[in-house]
Amino acid sequence: MDSRSLRRSFASGLMAGLQIVWPVLSVLLGLIVVLGTAVGLLEGWSVQDAVYFAFVTALTIGYGDLVQMAMCHAGGSPGAHPRARPADAPRPRRRGLSRHPSPRRSASSRTRWAMRRASSGALP
Repeated sequence: MDSRSLRRSFASGLMAGLQIVWPVLSVLLGLIVVLGTAVGLLEGWSVQDAVYFAFVTALTIGYGDLVQMAMCHAGGSPGAHPRARPADAPRPRRRGLSRHPSPRRSASSRTRWAMRRASSGALP
C-alpha cells in the first residue's frame, strides 16, 4: 500500500468517525455553554466568566478562581458550605481514638496501640 492510498484511507476513516462523534460532542458543548450561562446569570457574572467557569468545571480542572456562591448555602450565611456544622456544635469523635482497641483492628495495630498506651503511662 503506497502512502497516497494510506492517507486516503485514513482521511475516509476519520470522516466516518467524525460523523458519528460530532453530533454527541456538539450537544455536550452546547449543554456546557447553556448551563454555564445559566449559572453565570444567577451569580451575576459576565458571559465570558460563566462559560469559562462551565468549561473548567466540566473538564474537572477546577482552578477555584471562580466559585458559585448562590447555590452553596442552605439557610445559613451566603457562601457557607451546606454541610458545615455550627461553631458551637460539639466535634464528632474521630475513628480510631476510642479508649479500647477495636476488635476489627489487626493484631499488629492492637499491639502498636497497647505499646503506645503502656509507654504513655496510661495503664493502671
